Amino acid sequence: MSTLGPRLRHRVTVQERVTSRDSNGNVLHDFVDYDVDIPAEVTFLSARDLIAAQAAKNETIARVVVRRNPDKAVSDTMRLVYDGTNYAITAVLPDPTGSRYVTLMVATGVSNG
Repeated sequence: MSTLGPRLRHRVTVQERVTSRDSNGNVLHDFVDYDVDIPAEVTFLSARDLIAAQAAKNETIARVVVRRNPDKAVSDTMRLVYDGTNYAITAVLPDPTGSRYVTLMVATGVSNG
């Protein structure tokens, strides 16, 4: 019996990137919901200020643990939405003790997620 289950008290959405074309033939990139209302444990690890090209930005890094769903595999080309904020998925780490959970390393503030 896992003790992680009760700690999955947050709800997140995973979005995947889609490419389409507008009426003029221009390529458009957007994100659409891939899996919604996923029980998760969100732990913020760090935040830092970045100064690049004279533009100040903030970066927040977090670890998100979700139950593994073999029908909805998550990859680092997707993004995660938590509490209205988009987070780029920077790594997908399998559960070292089995295949019940997946740990997602996420970051915001540097890219569009």
